[in-house]
Amino acid sequence: RNFNGAGNNERGRGRGGYRGGRGRGDAPFRGAQNNDANTPREMTYGRLKTWAEMEDAGELVLFMTNQIQQIEMFLNQPSTKADWMVLLVKSLNHALSAQHQKESIKNLLDALCKTRFFEHFGSCIEEKMIGFSWSDAEDYFRSSVNIMNEILNKFPQYALKCASGASKLVNSVPSVQSVQRNEELLSSMTDLSKRAVEIFKLEKEKEKKPTEGKFSGGNDKPPDNFMDISVVPGKSDLSEDAKPFVRRAKVVGQYDDVEHYLDVQFRLMRQDFVLPLREGIVEFKKNGCKKNYVCSDLRIYYDVHIVGTVCKDGIDHILQFDISKLKNVKWEFSKRLIFGSLLCLSKDNFETVIFATVANRDAKNLVKGSVNVKFRTGLEEVFSSTSNDVFVMAETTAYFESYCHVLEGLKEMSKNLPLQDYIIKCRTDLKPPRYLLPSGGISSLPMYDLSALMLNHQSKPVAALTTVNWPETSAMCLNQSQREAAIRALTKELAVIQGPPGTGKTYVGLKVMEVFMQNMQVISGNETQTCPILVVCYTNHALDQFLEGVLGFCPAGVLRVGGKSKSERLEQFNIKNVKERLRKDKIFSNMSVRHSIRDCLGELREVSEQIEQLNQTMDYLEIDVMQENILENFMKDAHFDSLTSNNSQPDQKKMSIRNWLNASDSTPASVVPQMIRKHLTNLVLKFQSGSPIWSLTDDMDIAQRACFYNSYLTVYKQTPAAANALHVTTT
Repeated sequence: RNFNGAGNNERGRGRGGYRGGRGRGDAPFRGAQNNDANTPREMTYGRLKTWAEMEDAGELVLFMTNQIQQIEMFLNQPSTKADWMVLLVKSLNHALSAQHQKESIKNLLDALCKTRFFEHFGSCIEEKMIGFSWSDAEDYFRSSVNIMNEILNKFPQYALKCASGASKLVNSVPSVQSVQRNEELLSSMTDLSKRAVEIFKLEKEKEKKPTEGKFSGGNDKPPDNFMDISVVPGKSDLSEDAKPFVRRAKVVGQYDDVEHYLDVQFRLMRQDFVLPLREGIVEFKKNGCKKNYVCSDLRIYYDVHIVGTVCKDGIDHILQFDISKLKNVKWEFSKRLIFGSLLCLSKDNFETVIFATVANRDAKNLVKGSVNVKFRTGLEEVFSSTSNDVFVMAETTAYFESYCHVLEGLKEMSKNLPLQDYIIKCRTDLKPPRYLLPSGGISSLPMYDLSALMLNHQSKPVAALTTVNWPETSAMCLNQSQREAAIRALTKELAVIQGPPGTGKTYVGLKVMEVFMQNMQVISGNETQTCPILVVCYTNHALDQFLEGVLGFCPAGVLRVGGKSKSERLEQFNIKNVKERLRKDKIFSNMSVRHSIRDCLGELREVSEQIEQLNQTMDYLEIDVMQENILENFMKDAHFDSLTSNNSQPDQKKMSIRNWLNASDSTPASVVPQMIRKHLTNLVLKFQSGSPIWSLTDDMDIAQRACFYNSYLTVYKQTPAAANALHVTTT
């Protein structure tokens, strides 16, 4: 009702004098609060010791990444205890061996490099040397070398730190006798030091030279590491002057090494979907960004607005776009805006861009011009945007979803790439798989049960590699070409089976799979343990069809990865449903992993609920005035009490804001902003203060600003021209 708010001596209950917590109402907002429960605990010796003793590397990575803040706090201290560093280095080295958590390991190493780790591990050696003995010195040196080599692989920008670390190791060798005697370890430290220096020099050269490449072949070395290139394009990828570095794929001859092969494939595949997007946007800009622009590489959508968010699998945003020119689109069958499509949004004719992918496609919503997306870049701009901001959206015809997972997979591949002899070195003499090689003598030749290939299904074991003794075509359920294809698939490391439609490729594949299943003991080399078989298909339909065939001879043990299956027979084998059954049956390898998953899901649920509540509040603001029980958490006590002091009934308190604004329930929501502006203007003009204020500063509150305004207004009224211009000032 007035500007007599809380002064400097009055304090609210939250930070900055405002209320914290839920307040008196059931507001969905959380006020500013000091939540000690969210403050990370300090590192303890017991926790480090537990990590160092863990056998499961994957589980160790889970715990370390979950407590990465504690690790950062520990390593950012001015000094650390040597015994603690030894345990941490041992744990980190073991964590590197986790095969299926490479992204988590990468995040862990990145956080490590941004701390004082390299300072502490060197001083740790000096401190340990003061003691009488150091029994595990070799392990510490070896682990340090492994960690720094992995950092160089993933983060060449930290080469200088690694070079310094390697130098500390080498300089410490004379003080550690056990390391002095280990020639292999000495050699690895020397190699690490040289490698770090070389990479540092290369990084410095890159800074001097432009990183743009050529659209040509040749033997040019790449200007950067492809593993550092984002799969999602950036603004520079869309520039007309962009000259990305690409090399021709080797059609004849072999690749230099695994890195050469992966680099070529990654850059070519990435440009395969970036190039149409770049050329389309460049052409669109050349045509003046006019509406109704038609381009074969792009689909342009106009008047796009970010109108809301949805919490399901992460945070998705709801886009609303103009459909006036899309009335004839049959969304049920159209390839427009399908799941995983890459979208490029801009408010300034693609001078700046934000990338998103389609997260959920519902034909009923698309008819209304609505689609759910997941933003991949520019989240800060997205969250600061309002529903009034207007974007232009471009959709590339190249299907991003089919590229992104392959590109991410290429970045995770290592020098231990399978089948290098054939893929990299282009060898044509195919070797048998290792599990079929005899372990000694003729009597140890592995035998195959080929009953799955026989017309009468009779079991007739034959020496797997002695193909001349295999049954004739007349006794098998295969024709001659199918028999040859099956022999190749069952006896060679690599087999490529091709043929026109109807020749039985799927049939042969199922028969080969059945033979594998019948001879799993031979393949796995173990009576109790089996080896998984991976089946990859180009389409979901092809995969469903093949796996339904597998169910005919393998009714259990099938796992369908991916959520786009339309087969009812495979429903129970879908990975999502299998995980749900395991969760209900409590079949997990480790109780602590179960607890961690439960805690993470609980936290995720809580955050999702908060976001949904905030969304509901924002939607409510579009049609009505926000009630004071919601605003209470962000008001000073004196303001809230002043606002509600004349309302004695609970129902009246919910009307305090409306009463203050002189607005009734029937007041249209569109009129409320003008009423607020008019009401505040009157309050400012009528505001009275004891002493005038003549200077304006950024930190002044609304009452002080009103005083400043009225001080100058009083002087202005006394001037001769004020009488004619006063009405302009007061509006």
